[in-house]
Parts: sequence; structure tokens; C-alpha cells
Amino acid sequence: MSDDTRQLFRQSIDLESNELPDGYVVYDRGRDKVHFINITAAILFELCDGRNTVAAMAEFLQKHFELPYVPTAEVEGCLADLQSQGLIEHAQAEAV
Repeated sequence: MSDDTRQLFRQSIDLESNELPDGYVVYDRGRDKVHFINITAAILFELCDGRNTVAAMAEFLQKHFELPYVPTAEVEGCLADLQSQGLIEHAQAEAV
């Protein structure tokens, strides 16, 4: 497992999200910007709680969508997009 798949993310602060039939609409109050994200991105956005690793998120999607493979590269790409839009940020692992 690469270091990238052990990364943790959390939702950025000052966001308001609302569920739609095909995803989420996320309002970034700090930037006064609205984002529409599809259902897969919305699932990943919800999983960004500072505890789920990239690998765990990819495994969740594999099971949820009954995929024949773990979509690690796709998850990494989606998380990179969410991060570039300011919707998520890196999180530090909590001390046990």
C-alpha cells in the first residue's frame, strides 16, 4: 500500500451541503461559490471525516457499487478534484 492510500482527508470548514437526487450541492460560504458534485463524489465527500484512509474509501466504493476491482486511482483523482475545489483538505491522524 502506498503512502498516498493512507492519507486522511476532512471536509473543509464553512461549507453547507444539501443532498440532491443525483449528488450534492455544496455552498462554500468563505469563497461564496456553489459546487455540484455527483453521487460518487458525494459519497467520498461524506467519507472525508479525518478517519477514513484513501484505501478504505476505495474499498467502500468497491463494495457499495459491487465493482470487480478496488477503484484506487479513481478515488485518488476524485479526492484531488475535491481538494482543488477547496471542499476537502488533508487531515492529521488522531493520536490513540
